[in-house]
Amino acid sequence: MKRRFFSLLILLLFLCSCAAAQRGSRTFSPRITEYEWHIPSLEREFRIVLVCDLHIVARDDAQLNEEKKEEAAARREFFSNAYGTAEEYWEQLAPMLDSLQADVILFAGDMVDYASEATLSILAEGFAQIRTPFLYVRADHDTETWYTSEHMSREDSAALHEALTDNDGILSYDAGGLRILGWNNSCNQMSVAQAQALSEAARAEDTPVLLLTHVPLKPESDTGLSERSREAWQDRDLFWGTDSYYVPDAVTAEAFSLIYDGTLPVCHILSGHLHFAYDGPLTDTCEQHVFAPAFEDHIAIITVSP
Repeated sequence: MKRRFFSLLILLLFLCSCAAAQRGSRTFSPRITEYEWHIPSLEREFRIVLVCDLHIVARDDAQLNEEKKEEAAARREFFSNAYGTAEEYWEQLAPMLDSLQADVILFAGDMVDYASEATLSILAEGFAQIRTPFLYVRADHDTETWYTSEHMSREDSAALHEALTDNDGILSYDAGGLRILGWNNSCNQMSVAQAQALSEAARAEDTPVLLLTHVPLKPESDTGLSERSREAWQDRDLFWGTDSYYVPDAVTAEAFSLIYDGTLPVCHILSGHLHFAYDGPLTDTCEQHVFAPAFEDHIAIITVSP
């Protein structure tokens, strides 16, 4: 019996090592989905790269709570693809993003699986190699200390993010004829400052707006997103809406009204969070796009033209 057990163990280790070797030897060529959007009022073409839901889990993270180490190890393996773990994938993806020749790169949240010095250092090392302008909106996995609470406070997490990139209010990038607004920490209610920033943006010059958020919004009439979400997420509408998983308070609802009634000229909403791709109308004048996760080797290139 012992001999049989050890033979099976050796075979299993051999197969795992072969799989790892094969996974690590592949020439890096990420799976790219291309989108073409048209905004008649634009004066030129824009090229945008979007990455979301990578969920980096650091190897041997010293800040992990003892009781979370086994779970983190399992999640590190789960968030893997043919090029390795999310950490290994990021080490290959970050240096090649500039070669995609985008006007701006958008990171739509959950780039790390939890906040720690190790995970955010891995992310920072990749960011340091990127010369293209980029926006990074955080989500709950980016900032929460679920796995590291014995060693890190929420204040520690906020400080790490503050040192990483701009991490406050509504992020904004003016591409010259096209504005991109980023709703930071969209798993939480919108702050008064964020709502005011959106209101001020609505009063600014009439420039087409793309809104970057991690969590999608409930479409006015399209039920397809709800059907997909309920199928994937245990019968939950995992987006913002009065009868959804994320229920807006008064401040958030008032800010949303600027989008739904067209006061803020948002023509496309870009999001992640749901770990599947979906495109559909939010309103009669605004399209919403949910992008597939990077941990499954998905990135998007969006061409926006007149």
